[in-house]
Amino acid sequence: MDIGKPSAKGEWQYVVYTQDGTYGRLYLNGKLVAFNNDMFTMSRTFPGEETPVYNWMGRAPFPGDSFLAGTLLSDVRVYTEALSDREVRTLTNKVLREDLTAHDFLYCGESHDRKIFKVADGRIVWRYDNPAGRGELSDTILLDDGHILIADQFGAAELDADGRELWRIPAPEGTEIHTLQPIGTKYILYILQDLPVAKVIVRRLSDMKVVRQFDVPVNPDALMHFQFRCARLTRRGTLLIAHMGDGGITEWDDRGRMLAKWDIPGPWGVCELDNGDILAVSNRNYVRQFRRDGTVVWEQDLARYGCTIPQKAYRLKNGNTVVTNWFSEWDEVAVGSFDRSAPPVQVVEIDPEGRLVWQMASWEEMGPATTFQPLDEPVVRSACFFGRFK
Repeated sequence: MDIGKPSAKGEWQYVVYTQDGTYGRLYLNGKLVAFNNDMFTMSRTFPGEETPVYNWMGRAPFPGDSFLAGTLLSDVRVYTEALSDREVRTLTNKVLREDLTAHDFLYCGESHDRKIFKVADGRIVWRYDNPAGRGELSDTILLDDGHILIADQFGAAELDADGRELWRIPAPEGTEIHTLQPIGTKYILYILQDLPVAKVIVRRLSDMKVVRQFDVPVNPDALMHFQFRCARLTRRGTLLIAHMGDGGITEWDDRGRMLAKWDIPGPWGVCELDNGDILAVSNRNYVRQFRRDGTVVWEQDLARYGCTIPQKAYRLKNGNTVVTNWFSEWDEVAVGSFDRSAPPVQVVEIDPEGRLVWQMASWEEMGPATTFQPLDEPVVRSACFFGRFK
């Protein structure tokens, strides 16, 4: 049985063959790619043999059939009965989507549990947990000194490499903080969500004095909680803000002047790419790369990858794009219908052609996804500046 084309080289493929009587089915990465209604049964594979002595894994029974020379095998399983289509899909999802070896990364999400994870070599190697805290971890940033900045709705803080808080800025009663940025080693920038206007605030870390502040307009009809989730400094020293509650992405200078605005409904995440383009994620379930003149360079409908509530996107060094997909623990209907055998995807990696390269759904310890950051790409504090503030 074959699928009519060669296997991809240099990539792991999950292959399942199942046979019920004479009916054989071949699956590749969970998809049925070939079947045959007239397969030999094992006891009759080679006449005269009572046992299937020519059935090997990783090699062919005859030299002329050595199509898999040099192939690596991993996680080999043999079952005593033929698996159904659903069982194959469930097994594939579990094996492929729980694979953590694709990247070494920082991970966390908006959840009842305020947890942060570092994953390396396919396993969790560091974790932060704040069970006594309040709020949700909306923004988490790994810095080049090993520290981590967090915005957890009710404030902003900096953690050292051991997870100890070095400082904390509490959000005043009735306000929230969901995103922040470092400015060198001397300042911190964050957005204070409030009504009737929000505020961009820059504080000096040595004495926590506010050294710059300006108003940012918000949608008066939207709840304060849903105003913003992401703001990012650019290489030109300006600030990009995703207006989730108002629609659109804006760019500001340090004097509080709006330099540009792009109409994108429901933007959750935003960042500037190395070439100056802007990468944005909308809660309308798409990711978009566009130039500053508004020209769309690249866009993908994230529903095709199993995403429902995408939050942030990251452009990797290899040119692929990683998108995090959130699951609401506050949605009682969604929580009640959560299927552990086929859980929602947490992270997807897409190549420039829109092909799915990797997906993750590892729910045993890690919850909903908001932040994904490669461990070898920490934010360099000294490179972050906002106009005159460096």
